[in-house]
Amino acid sequence: MLLQVKGKNIDVAQSLHDYLERKLSTIDRRLPDETQIEVVFWNEKNPSISAHDVVEGTIYAKGTTLHATEATDDFRTSIDRLTETLERQVAKYAEKRKLEPRRHAPHNGA
Repeated sequence: MLLQVKGKNIDVAQSLHDYLERKLSTIDRRLPDETQIEVVFWNEKNPSISAHDVVEGTIYAKGTTLHATEATDDFRTSIDRLTETLERQVAKYAEKRKLEPRRHAPHNGA
């Protein structure tokens, strides 16, 4: 897993970076080693939005791009929700890759 962590107008603390790596380790087992994961942290500036801590994750997998965005009032909660969403997407992606229905189609020839 090639993890890239960015912050839009904020500095991402090392504790958040470590927490993110620990949470994404479950997803890492289902993906190839060269898979790139990009995570962006930012704060919403609008005071009327209560969920101001936003975490956006993108997985660049072979043949597809998986994307999720979560916003709460705490970065750790946003990371938890983001990893849950990405785990569901990765499970669906892995299942599609495992089935490969085109290989089990009947042959037209002799």
